[in-house]
Amino acid sequence: MTSMTEWAEIVYGRTLEVDFRFLAAPIDDQAQLLKWAEPYILASTCLPEKLFGKPRWSIIRGEHYCMIGVTCMANELIAVTSDSLYKSMGSDNHGRSLYLFTGYICRVGRRSDKIALPAYEKLDLSLFAQSYRLVAENWAVKQYEPKARKPVNTFFRDNSFRDVIQYVVSNVDQELNTDQKYIKIFPDNDEMREKLWTQMLSSGVSSSLCLGLSRKRDVIDGPFINATMHSAISSELVSLQSTESQFEPAKISPINVQPTTKQSSRSIADTGMLLSVFSPCIDKVIAAAGGVVVGLGLSHAFSIPALPTTLTLGIISYVGLGLVQNISRNKMDHKLQNTPLTVDSFESKEKLFGLKSKSSNFEKNSEDSNKINSSPWKL
Repeated sequence: MTSMTEWAEIVYGRTLEVDFRFLAAPIDDQAQLLKWAEPYILASTCLPEKLFGKPRWSIIRGEHYCMIGVTCMANELIAVTSDSLYKSMGSDNHGRSLYLFTGYICRVGRRSDKIALPAYEKLDLSLFAQSYRLVAENWAVKQYEPKARKPVNTFFRDNSFRDVIQYVVSNVDQELNTDQKYIKIFPDNDEMREKLWTQMLSSGVSSSLCLGLSRKRDVIDGPFINATMHSAISSELVSLQSTESQFEPAKISPINVQPTTKQSSRSIADTGMLLSVFSPCIDKVIAAAGGVVVGLGLSHAFSIPALPTTLTLGIISYVGLGLVQNISRNKMDHKLQNTPLTVDSFESKEKLFGLKSKSSNFEKNSEDSNKINSSPWKL
């Protein structure tokens, strides 16, 4: 392509009262374009609390689009401008500092074309601050308003972004990964950042790069196939095939069950349910019958009237067993109510009632809730 490449603004963030979404996007082929761009943008926003003073630069070259942008704190973007319009757009209605992705996107012609982009030393927040101005007209929009569900339309055109773009020729050894089956993680230092950025600009093949991610998991779970990471000491090439077996849950083969077996299982379950409902009554009836038999034996042995004796003993047996069952049930309920709700108690209830223990999920949910509650952007 030439330096007359047409660019359109694209912004993802939140406004005063409405949650994160695309705030500005090209009107042409918008649905297709956003479907392609969204995974990269979301991956660049992982751990937003790590963004303070450390903006993340991204460049993605696909088959149809090329996107360049920065993920940063809104106040840091506002600080590089003198426009008073931005002053109130750094935090939401709860007083939380906002972060956002803002950038430019262009159409890609032939896959071998080289696109003129800013060199690494030219990267500056001021290149992207102007795009945030598009958010101003919808800054105070309410959740129920139609504007809250639609981004501001932008258009592909030759704009001020061209003032700093230039062709770059890489004269360094190739480090960049272009194989979609792998992810390459690099140390996050200025030398490596400049080398990778230069190679992205000089390459005419599809690839993607994010500078400054915080965790290996964010790199592996995201769509970028190149990334620098704060904790990385040396370069590492990770196969996506190996990560699938590591991070995806094991697949369990379905068991083939004949319809007749399903029907018989259901019948057994129904029978069991009926027995569990009527079992207390059955126990007491059996006890009453035993009392009647004892009464008949006593009346025959001692020559006393059979009918009153059998009725009396039958009623005593029926009522007595009911009282014993109620006392036992009350003791069991009292014991369960006073048992702390811990993983051990789940295991004890598993033994008593056949409940399946979910200790791993219990612990995971606790960890996730702690992470969410610790986020400064949680409502």
